[in-house]
Amino acid sequence: MCGPDNSTRARGGALAALQPLSDRSGVQCDLTFHTPGCPSAPLATHLRLESADLAGDEEMRIIIHKSGDLSKPAHECGSLNEFEISFDSDSESDDGSSMTDILLAKPIDIGVGGDGVIGRRISLVMDGECIAQGIIGFNF
Repeated sequence: MCGPDNSTRARGGALAALQPLSDRSGVQCDLTFHTPGCPSAPLATHLRLESADLAGDEEMRIIIHKSGDLSKPAHECGSLNEFEISFDSDSESDDGSSMTDILLAKPIDIGVGGDGVIGRRISLVMDGECIAQGIIGFNF
């Protein structure tokens, strides 16, 4: 890459590109688990949510499943971590999407196996309905 990197995107940690489960929900977003200023940290202290499809001040639940198997229903994949978040957009990303950074109550392991989140399924739930899912991978 030539020239300075002026991107507001978090580097390092883990990334999940969530896709809508139906045309009705239509929500696409990126979730980045990271530790600000420490791109190679083994634990993530923050969650960044970016989406052009979400409005401000929306309550949602994030579920990190024990399995990464998208061929099974989500309820059969168990839960490794769950947390409630409020999407209160505090800035815009390079592409004009709304984004917010959230301090996690408990750091997330950015590893494979054990308590690590790499390769696991992740779900975004709003109003009791799963509206988007993806798989967590490394964010290089």
